[in-house]
Amino acid sequence: MADEPLACIWTMTNLKRLVWLECDYDPLRKVTINAPNLESIYLKGSKGSSPGEIRLQCALLKHIECKPKEHDFPDMLITDLGSVETLQLILENRRDLEFLRGLRQLADLDMTFRCKMKYLDELMDTCAGLPIRILNISCFFEKCSVNLEQFFANFTELESLMLRHVEVYAECEILLRKLKNLQLRSIKYCEDVTLNVPSLTNLTLESNIIDKIIFTNASSLSNLITYLTSKKLKNSLEQTVFPFLDIHRNVESLTLINDSFRKSDDFLDISTNAHILLNLQSLELRLINVTVDFFRVFVESKRLKNLTLTDCNIDCRGLPDGEHIRLVSVECLNTGQRCYLKNTTRADFPLLAGGITGDLLG
Repeated sequence: MADEPLACIWTMTNLKRLVWLECDYDPLRKVTINAPNLESIYLKGSKGSSPGEIRLQCALLKHIECKPKEHDFPDMLITDLGSVETLQLILENRRDLEFLRGLRQLADLDMTFRCKMKYLDELMDTCAGLPIRILNISCFFEKCSVNLEQFFANFTELESLMLRHVEVYAECEILLRKLKNLQLRSIKYCEDVTLNVPSLTNLTLESNIIDKIIFTNASSLSNLITYLTSKKLKNSLEQTVFPFLDIHRNVESLTLINDSFRKSDDFLDISTNAHILLNLQSLELRLINVTVDFFRVFVESKRLKNLTLTDCNIDCRGLPDGEHIRLVSVECLNTGQRCYLKNTTRADFPLLAGGITGDLLG
């Protein structure tokens, strides 16, 4: 009888958040944890661990963050997932996703696949009919492809979508009435995609696909974040970002990020097409090599209110040390902590915002 598993019931009335971290469950193999007020659980398993007969009774559970190893999985621990609204899950092994059908209140799903998942059909079929409004999908093991027509037919309530390391395609225009936020990152292949997006406000794209997706009825689009993927920053800007802004002149906020920053990257310089930037109210440059002359276009701007420079190299050639470029309309000039001036001996910052000087370099 000594080898028989023990049966325990733990009642934790006041427990609201549970962190279950790489637990070794032996010898207590049959454990019931009654936590009627539990709202949030963080679950991280260790290789070789097994939950055995552990059960969580938590009818009010709303949020699950799960990084399982082998057998640790929320449906094996929790008796009823019907109240869960937010699920963040990292998959390192192939797994039957049928348990997702039981998440009847699921509104926010974040899935990271670190295992073979060539197609996302299984996930789409399983989640069909769930009230998911926020969806983040990242695939890091191998190429995943998705037909966007079928995808959006299954996720009809989406307001925010992020796809990462996924190949996308579509055969006809797709109407997305509710979509407000869209992020497409590390998309290696994109073909024949036209999205009708009357509610889209925030868009994040990489420069290599910005000209491969057509956005129609996008009058609500006001915020664009673009990751520049080419070493030729100026060419990338002029060939992809400027044409996009020329079409979508309602964009008021632009963030340019050089995600793979290299010292060998060329510098953004003044451009004949830079007048397109005069529609902006907010501009952020992050990890960008830029000449001080690039900012001269904003001298005549009446709209730019916020300018943020983060981890930028600024080439000051052509601007005498005693002179500045004053950006009259700018109300907030933020230079972060790591902006470096090149080809100058000056100690002060070369840009001035309105009648107030910008931050000094530390």
